[in-house]
Amino acid sequence: MPSTCAGTFVPYRYERVLESGKGKGLSIRIVIVDDHASLRQSVCSLLRQESDMEVVAEAENGSEALDRVVALNPDVVLMDVRMPGMDGVEATAAIRYSHPEVKVIALSVHADPSFVKGMIDAGASGYVLKKRAFDELKMAVRAVVSDCWFMGNGLGGIAGVDANGELVYEGGHLTAP
Repeated sequence: MPSTCAGTFVPYRYERVLESGKGKGLSIRIVIVDDHASLRQSVCSLLRQESDMEVVAEAENGSEALDRVVALNPDVVLMDVRMPGMDGVEATAAIRYSHPEVKVIALSVHADPSFVKGMIDAGASGYVLKKRAFDELKMAVRAVVSDCWFMGNGLGGIAGVDANGELVYEGGHLTAP
């Protein structure tokens, strides 16, 4: 399933996404999903500094996330893994089933491989630890809209999932889904 993308970022693929008209103008449309309002606001502030990113909505749980995706058809959803009610794994699976073009990046405090595998199995294209969000989130968003995986630092070398659904451990960040 995954194969390595060249380099740490694939700019020509990213430009093709923007030129194709995906997103509003030249913006990558993003929904932020987390049960903590302060984290949503911090991530929103970070991403609003980027001229190519637009936060179109926030949600505090998986059910609200599904509603936002149906109503707004974003390019990327930043999804907390553990939330009350519908958690991130269930919401990611539902989003990817109903809107397969929408990319999901897990944003979590959990580095345990079972959480990572759960989100990838549900259809996430990336996984970023909250403690690394300000360093990695912008790159993760750009990577997944370029059809690459993004596995953040601090995940014990997890780089993706192979064709058998097993976690792949390697040093790089990006692999193609």
